[in-house]
Amino acid sequence: MKIVGIGGFPGDVLSDLRFNGFMKGWEKVMKDHPGVSTKKLETKYGEWKPDKALAPIRDVATANPDLKIVYSMSDVMQGGIEQGLQQAGIWGDGVIVAGYDGGMNVVKEMVDNPTGPMQATASNQPWDQGVEAVKMAVAAYNGDTKACPKKEVFIKTTVVTPENAKDYYKPSDTYVRAND
Repeated sequence: MKIVGIGGFPGDVLSDLRFNGFMKGWEKVMKDHPGVSTKKLETKYGEWKPDKALAPIRDVATANPDLKIVYSMSDVMQGGIEQGLQQAGIWGDGVIVAGYDGGMNVVKEMVDNPTGPMQATASNQPWDQGVEAVKMAVAAYNGDTKACPKKEVFIKTTVVTPENAKDYYKPSDTYVRAND
């Protein structure tokens, strides 16, 4: 089973963290499926833009018509990814796409086409990240070193799939809000 990730730029922290996290989860799940062989293809980059994602994903899909999994490190690139897979002739042909950001466009795609290629997105929680950043700034200002003893704060994300997409779809929003 061939997998490709598409991120922003080579060496950028977000691309590396998101794809490494995806692969860590993938490897954990695949331990329960020892008969399935996985081949990770070289990560492609789309500069976080749909038009820039189109050519790299089309090229990798054309060269690998048996590509099965595409992981987009930002739902912003989804339009280019979909178009690139269509141009390569594999959109809807057994390929599964997952993304990150909880973009409402992706949630709508899963609502409208639950058996289609788009099968998951994990929310990016900018609101919650902002709240935590303010808390940490106030703690730092007050000299409170106990507020963040491990020097990192994890923000809970929400995973949206075709099964729960209707619960999260809000046409007036741009992104999924985990605490809704």
